[in-house]
Amino acid sequence: MFSRFRRSRAPEPEPDPVVEDGAFDAFDAAFGPPAEVYRDRGWTLDDTTEVFGVRSAVLTEFLARHARWVAAGNEAEFKTEPFYGLIKEARQSGLHVTIHAGEWGPATNVKEAIEELGAERVGHGVRVLEDGNIVALARERGTAFEVCMTSNYQSGVVGSLDTHPLMRMLDLGLNVTINTDDPSISRITLSHEYYTACEDLRMPQNILKQRIVAAAHACFLPDTEKENLAKRLYKDLKL
Repeated sequence: MFSRFRRSRAPEPEPDPVVEDGAFDAFDAAFGPPAEVYRDRGWTLDDTTEVFGVRSAVLTEFLARHARWVAAGNEAEFKTEPFYGLIKEARQSGLHVTIHAGEWGPATNVKEAIEELGAERVGHGVRVLEDGNIVALARERGTAFEVCMTSNYQSGVVGSLDTHPLMRMLDLGLNVTINTDDPSISRITLSHEYYTACEDLRMPQNILKQRIVAAAHACFLPDTEKENLAKRLYKDLKL
C-alpha cells in the first residue's frame, strides 16, 4: 500500500499517540465510504448518513465537539464541489475549516479552498507557488499553511528535503506552520520536522520559533486559550 513512499533520513522513533485527529479517523473509518462510492452511485451526503445509520444531528453533534471540519484526501481525482453545502453548514454552525489543497492538485485548488470554502488553514498547499496571484490572496487573508516536509518528500511531491519550498513560501510572506502529516506512516515526530527545517532547509532558529508561535495563533482553540498558549510559547521560547 505504501510502496510509493520513499525512505527519508528520519530515525524511526515510536509514533506519537493519536490524540485529536484520531477521533476523525475513527469516524471516517466507521461511516465514510470511499469517494468513488459517492461518484458511482450518485449519493448525496444526506444519503450516506442514512445508509450508514448516522443521522445529520449525530454528525453535527460529533463535529461540534471537535470544533472543526477537515477535508483531506485525493484532491487530484476528486473535487470538493459535492461538499460545498456541508462545509457551508459547518461554517454557519461556528466550526473552523481546514482544506487539503495544493499538494497533488494545482494552485487553483488553494484559491478554491480560500475563496469558495472559507478555509482558515490549508493542508500542505506547497503548489500555491505556481500562481503569484494566489500567493497574494493567501498572504492577504493570512491563511495558515500546514506544511509537511518529510511527508511531501516521501510521497514524491518534492524531489528532496533540501529543495522543499517551505523557505520560499516564508520569503513570500505566507503564514507557514510546520507539521508531521502522518507521523505513524512517516515514522517521525514534530521535533524531527523542526530539526529537518533547520538542518536541510537552513532555517534560522529564531524563524523556527516564530513558526511555532504562528501555529499556536492558527490553532482552533477558543480565543482565550489560544492567547494563553501563544503567551506561554513566547515566554518559553524567549521571544
